[in-house]
Amino acid sequence: VTHVGPAPSYAGLAQRFDAQQALSHMRVLTAPEMEGRGPGTPGAEAAAAYIAARFAEYGLEPISPALGFRLPMTTQVVTPTAQPELALLDPTGQVICSFTYRADFGVDIHGHGGPGEANAPLAVLSFFKSSYDPREFKGLDLRGCIALYLVDQAPPGFAVEALIRGAVGILVVDEDITPRLQLADPDQDYLRPPTLPIFRIHPTAADTLLAPDGLSVEQLSKDAAQPLQDERPWKMRQSSSRVHMRLALSPAQEVTTDSVLALFKGTDATLNKQLVIVSAHYDGSGRQPDGTVLQSANDGVSGIAVMLEILRLWTTRGFQPRRTMLFAAWTGGEWEYSGAHEYLTAQAPYSVLQTMAVVNLNGLGCGSNELFADGDAKLVDLLLRSAESSISARKGKTRHHPYQTAFQAPSLTVGWGDDSIPPIDDNLDRINVFRLGEAGQAINLALITLSREYEY
Repeated sequence: VTHVGPAPSYAGLAQRFDAQQALSHMRVLTAPEMEGRGPGTPGAEAAAAYIAARFAEYGLEPISPALGFRLPMTTQVVTPTAQPELALLDPTGQVICSFTYRADFGVDIHGHGGPGEANAPLAVLSFFKSSYDPREFKGLDLRGCIALYLVDQAPPGFAVEALIRGAVGILVVDEDITPRLQLADPDQDYLRPPTLPIFRIHPTAADTLLAPDGLSVEQLSKDAAQPLQDERPWKMRQSSSRVHMRLALSPAQEVTTDSVLALFKGTDATLNKQLVIVSAHYDGSGRQPDGTVLQSANDGVSGIAVMLEILRLWTTRGFQPRRTMLFAAWTGGEWEYSGAHEYLTAQAPYSVLQTMAVVNLNGLGCGSNELFADGDAKLVDLLLRSAESSISARKGKTRHHPYQTAFQAPSLTVGWGDDSIPPIDDNLDRINVFRLGEAGQAINLALITLSREYEY
């Protein structure tokens, strides 16, 4: 298989992808003793050790003699000490509807975001400009209110303005509700006193809060397109809804955790100076404050499982890439500063290899009947051509993680459409082995071609 010829002849090797082998890796990485692989926990360390052992078993090379297959990083994080709370209240303060942390909302510690509790009426805000002079907020009174607004409407830094004007809590409507719990950037403010709870709330949950007043997220989105009715470039609606928010956090703590990286060196004297990175995150959400363990099976582990099965297949069948391949199991999948960012800071500057493509794998175990490819047009086309004979695939947005946009090189992210499983349900029982195998074959063929062909 060392000389496998032009792209069409690669299909035989690609089709040998064994979904049951991939599933066996998922069983190990989602086992109870892994406890959801929260970064910096013994479960995550056990997962990293398992991946490193597979890299060694398959004969790959470590990124450096000193580091072996591990690239450590140290960062600061906070963790909720009790399950964060968000609820819609009736006029007497009784709970009408409770929302679920990580499924309906996440917390944000940027700026003044931090611990706090609020039981207050909802103030619904719309904005008609992208930037403001603070004087334009004259007359905006948020005293004793929880402010709700759309993430793509609010001017930069509006949370500070909301606090100044008396808000006791903030709900930012956003498709991405990943908890922001890392003190990622020393030049940014986090947990700045005085703090108030800032939650990112999914549009479907926001609709529940808005419904009693006949409002919706769609209506708020349309507001921005309406002409101004008066001199104020914003609108506040005082909702009849009352909302409960509560957030308790640990002090900031230092966490050390490892990415797991391995090289498969190319054989071509020219192409082996080019690097293709095959990328996924292995850690998960871990144990929650209420004791629930989130397996994060499809979101994370499915990408690692496909990566490991491709490697097993390549090495047992004697396949040799011409380009050098870096197989990367990143830590910090939810973090703004992830293991991929640490690699770019601590390792990549000292490499003679030029990164020419990054292929991100995630959400490969279940979802719709369409495989989505997002990113560089040429790489998307390669994936679609690799899939066209066996499955339905198209260009489309997949679930986003910060590490997927860390690199400047052309990138591709692959995952099944509509994989937004509630975190509590993202477990091994939801994995569709057939879907795992279909995705694995298409990705395998794309990577074989990318690793071998001068022009792909």
